[in-house]
Order: sequence, then C-alpha cells, then structure tokens
Amino acid sequence: MELSTITPFIEAAALGLGVGLEREWDSRDGGELATGSRTFALVGLLGCVAASLSPYMVAAGLLAIGVVAYIRTAVRDVGATTEVALVGTYAFGALVWSNAQLALGLAVVAVVLLASKRRIHGLTESWLSQVEVDDAIRFFVIAFVVLPVLPDRALGPWGAINPYHIWVLVVAMTGISWLGYIAVRLVGASNGTLVAGFAGGFISASATTASMGSASRQPAAPKALLLAGAIGASVATPVQLFLVLGVASPTVLSTMAAPLAVALAILVAEGVVIFFPARGRAHGSDRVAPNRRPFSLLPALSLAALITVVLVASRWGAEVSGSAGTLATTALAGFADAHAPVLSAASLFTAGSLSEHVAVLAGSAALLTNTVTKVGLAFVTGGARFGVPFVALLVLPVAGYTMALSANGAFG
Repeated sequence: MELSTITPFIEAAALGLGVGLEREWDSRDGGELATGSRTFALVGLLGCVAASLSPYMVAAGLLAIGVVAYIRTAVRDVGATTEVALVGTYAFGALVWSNAQLALGLAVVAVVLLASKRRIHGLTESWLSQVEVDDAIRFFVIAFVVLPVLPDRALGPWGAINPYHIWVLVVAMTGISWLGYIAVRLVGASNGTLVAGFAGGFISASATTASMGSASRQPAAPKALLLAGAIGASVATPVQLFLVLGVASPTVLSTMAAPLAVALAILVAEGVVIFFPARGRAHGSDRVAPNRRPFSLLPALSLAALITVVLVASRWGAEVSGSAGTLATTALAGFADAHAPVLSAASLFTAGSLSEHVAVLAGSAALLTNTVTKVGLAFVTGGARFGVPFVALLVLPVAGYTMALSANGAFG
C-alpha cells in the first residue's frame, strides 16, 4: 500500500486529534468533558472514510453526529461548543478527501477560535456595550442579508440606478465609518479633539466642523484644539474616498489618487502642527469626544437615497445639457454631501454613462462645493474668530488638489 493512499486518513485523524486536545485542555479547570481527543480523532477519521465511499455516506454520518451532539446538549443542558466542534471535525475530516489543505486550514482556524474563548468573552464583557452589539447586528444584516438579494442590473430612469452597486457603496461607507469608530475606541477620544474630529468626519465632516465651531464660542474654549479637530474632520474625507473609490471605480481613483494624496498630506500636516503645541497649553481641556453610535441605519438609508437622487439627476443633466449638466448637478449635490456625488460620478463612469474626464471633474466639483459648505458652517457656528483661520487652513489643500489634478491633465 502506498503512503499517498493512507495520507488523507492520517491527516483527518490528526486534525481531529488537534481539535480534541484543545477541548481537553479547555476542561482542565474542572469542566466536564465526555468527548475527548480520541473521540475527535475517530470522528475526523470517520468523516474521511465516509467521503472516500460516497456523498451519501457523508450525509448519513453528518446526520448521525449531529443527532448525537443534539441529544447530549439537550439532555445535559451544557454549552454546545464541544458538540459543534465535534460536528465540524467530522466535516473537516470529510473535506480532507477532496481538499486536504483547505480542511487543515479550517481546522486550525477552529482551534484558534476555541482557544480564544476567554479573550473573546473578556472583549464582549468589558469592551462592547449593548448598543455596539445591536449596531453590529444591523450592519451584518445590511451587508450579508440585504446586499445579496438586491438586483444587479440597470433600473429606473435612463437605466441610472443599479440597486446592488448603490448598496455596495453604502456597505463600504458604513464599514469604513465603523473602522473610524473602532480606531477611537482603541486610541481613546480623550487623546484630543484631533482624533475626535477625525472620527466624526467619517460620519459627516460638515456636521463635525459645525460642532467644533459651536464649541469654540464657549468661554475659555481651546480654540486652536477645536480648529485642529475641524481639520481632522476634513482629513477623513480623502481617506474615505481613497477606500470607497477603489470599490466604485479604480480607474477614476487612479486619476484622483495623486490630488487626494496631496490634499490629505497638507491637511494632516496642518492638523498636527496646530494640535500638539496647543494641546500642551490646554492642561487637559481637550476632552472632546464624538457623540455617535458605531452604526445607524438612518444615515445608511439617507446615503443610499442621496446617491440614487444624484445618479438620476446626473443622467438627466447629461441628457439635457451634456457634460455641463452632469457637472452642474454633482456640484449642487456637493453642497449637501461630498461622498454621494463623487461616488455617483464614479458609478456612472463604470456604467459607461460618463467619460473618465467628466467623472473626475464632477467629483472634484462636488468636493469644492462641499468645502464651501464647511467654510459657511465654520463662520455661522464659530464666528469670524473660528471661520477665518479655518478658511486660511483650507487654502493650501484646495490649491494643492487643484494643481495636482491639473498636472494629471484633468483640465485638458
């Protein structure tokens, strides 16, 4: 008998033994464990034997293992982790017959998860609140339940609406916002308004700028720190666009990448230069934290609605006035939000409704008009003492973006 003939059976028994050893190790502190490493090794081996015979044997064996596991859990009223691991071991053993590398990899992942019990429980008990768990469930629903059932085809007026592509952008945006929230949890909002402003910018740079401006009117408010926070909010916009344009249209991103990088670098430099000297003089007064949830359904739905409106309006503008109409509609939409019109222009290019040149110009026009909105909010909420330096700080990023865009031939 050749070694290659029995190798799958040895591998199946070995992976079962590995899972079983972890289960025995977990019960060393007095936990009851009727299913040990030998049982797991045998179950893995049985899975491989069943797979070598027929798919029907695999199904019958899986049903039998599942029934036994269910009876043990129901009668003894214990946690189901070991029973689920037992069923998984049988499945891994069966998979060894056709794809040993994948089966062994999955078994390793299972062992890591099982061994991380205390770390995971500690995370959920001390780090995650009920609100964050609820929001995580909502996010998983929109990403893994809603998205797969949406139609992936052109619908609506002028075929401008693709529900699947729109929702992909919504999932990407909310996922990036979630990462911003996690970053603040890890770094700590108490580390300063720069971090808080950056995190708030993932939700709305305009709203965060207004919040910082309003706070600057308070007596003894750390105006320089709040100004740094407003700049931090503007930093979030190019970061988001870098990530989401990669989903919407890598081609448009390739043209906008250099201008966005220039603007981002200038904004980061300005924020750091303002923040650290001012923080040293603030004596702990820089405790401004963003008051927001990690995920909220209403902003996600609002973003989807806004992208849809901009898509239809842009196609209508193109039908009526050509490229000029598209530029006008996206520029007007930019007064309300920067992301939706930029992503809409990129999506129209991907759909073949816009040229790359017009898509880049339309997205850039939306960024410019959104900057005007932030400037107006800074003056309205914070007055001239906040608005004037904020405008001065935005001059260089806007100029740098425009020059880099021109160097890419976007205006040619």
